[in-house]
Amino acid sequence: MYIRRLPEKQREFGHVIVSLRGVRGGAMTAVGSRDRPTTELRVAVPLHEEHPSHYAVRDLVAEFIGQGAHGVEVGTPPLIGRTLARSHLSLPHRRRRRKGPVIVPMMGARFGQLYAAGLTGDVVPYCWDVWEPTWELWARRLRPLRPPAVFVTALQSARFLAEALPQSQVIHLPEATRVARHDSGTCLDARMVGILELGRRHADWHKAITEAVRLHSPLPHLYENEPGRLVYADEHALRRGLSDTVISVCFPSSLTHPQRSGNVETMTQRYLESMASGCLVLGHAPSELVTLMGFNPVVEVDWNNPAQQVLDILASPGSWQPVVDRALNRLSEVGDWSVRIRTARERLLEIGLL
Repeated sequence: MYIRRLPEKQREFGHVIVSLRGVRGGAMTAVGSRDRPTTELRVAVPLHEEHPSHYAVRDLVAEFIGQGAHGVEVGTPPLIGRTLARSHLSLPHRRRRRKGPVIVPMMGARFGQLYAAGLTGDVVPYCWDVWEPTWELWARRLRPLRPPAVFVTALQSARFLAEALPQSQVIHLPEATRVARHDSGTCLDARMVGILELGRRHADWHKAITEAVRLHSPLPHLYENEPGRLVYADEHALRRGLSDTVISVCFPSSLTHPQRSGNVETMTQRYLESMASGCLVLGHAPSELVTLMGFNPVVEVDWNNPAQQVLDILASPGSWQPVVDRALNRLSEVGDWSVRIRTARERLLEIGLL
């Protein structure tokens, strides 16, 4: 183990390393780094687009490859991978093939693909959706693999795993988006959708504003009328819809689905996609987002009169254009996958994996 002093823009929580602005690194604490020659970085290419947010995984993989990683398809049958995961079986560390570390995108607790990749070498999972009720499961599944590094999008979850996995370097690395994929060109004054609530809703806020907006707003309010009935059928329709929306409503899952998320308040794709699409984001900003951006890009809900707050915005959306433009400009600097993967590669180099 060796310790080096962190620069002012980083903090250490146990063995978890936190880059406060999500951009260009500096020294970091390294725990249990392995002595090895420079090796080729690999990234596992998912065989199926089975998660609703699969495009985030796709963009992460594409950026790793664009920055020099070698894309590999893990050919182990899924059933074998799931069996290995349930049994906590992995190759002894000394027998793993030395072809370089394998980045394994994990959108949720999909441990079969991680254990399958573990048959080819040291795995470095990039973990989304590590919710508090599943923390112990994540620790139990990750521990037998002894991953040299673990990237986690949620800071609170990274702190827990840092304590639970002392043999691994746990690194908080926030979500990102491909900013250029989104269309932010239409100014707020010209947009045709007033309010967009995608996926999970904050029930109290939704109830407080829906009738007033129906009666007094000239622009529509779009949301799922029934659970699972999507507002937009696919990714392309979603991007078009966001680019024509004035207010995109974003609350962390800890407020909308606490039974799933527990107390983990984290930034999700929806915040980033909304800002990249030039929407005014209304709701509540996780502290991670404020730290990443350097300011709060979210218009926090006025709980004293949420309906009037929304109607005031829709009555003069153009007055909010500077808020949107500032968020978009900063997002391009700190929230694009190109920035995030560059940071990931720097971290892997610093702990001796590259």
